[in-house]
Amino acid sequence: MSDLLDGYDEDATVECYEGGRFEGRWALRSYWTLRLADQPPGPFQIEAIMPEDGGINLEYRDAGGGCSERVFV
Repeated sequence: MSDLLDGYDEDATVECYEGGRFEGRWALRSYWTLRLADQPPGPFQIEAIMPEDGGINLEYRDAGGGCSERVFV
């Protein structure tokens, strides 16, 4: 988890389309712990990366084939 969180700025924010806004590394730790707990093992597949005001929109498929979309600011 530390390696994943090292890729984020201390003030990073994730807005989840399934609900929730996670601000700062401690909140992102909670977010990723919950998101990764229910995922089958295997790689993610990036479908699209789109710039948005102040961040990016990432659309991806998990190892089970489920599609997700997140905004990182």
